[in-house]
Amino acid sequence: MRLLVSAAGRSNVRLSKNQVHSNGGKPSPNTFLISEREGSDNIRVLFGIAQEDDYSLLSNIEVYAGRIPDNFLPIGEYAFGNLICLSIKGDDIGRVYFWDHELEVIEGTPDYSNVTLVADNFSQFLEELHDFDNT
Repeated sequence: MRLLVSAAGRSNVRLSKNQVHSNGGKPSPNTFLISEREGSDNIRVLFGIAQEDDYSLLSNIEVYAGRIPDNFLPIGEYAFGNLICLSIKGDDIGRVYFWDHELEVIEGTPDYSNVTLVADNFSQFLEELHDFDNT
């Protein structure tokens, strides 16, 4: 989890004292581009290791085991149950993805059919966060 803290330290994203200690919380700014077609969305929370609730990294690993690709680590959530995932092994290690729960693979092995690449790495993901623009 040091990756999350060190990446945030090199970006323009402000992390609260609690986020630094727990590696979780609500980033500010919190809006990111999913794709030109899907538009932008707001991060509700980044999961933390010291939390013991719905925003715990460990509990979300358990909840999404078998639902997301095996090489994905769920690192955050935004509206309507969608996830931000980090690939932790394989050819795309380090890349950050948007996981759309509405297109989730119900039967069989989870694949990439319901994911969209949003950043090549976590640092880039944090750097691309911006304030919501409703114009």
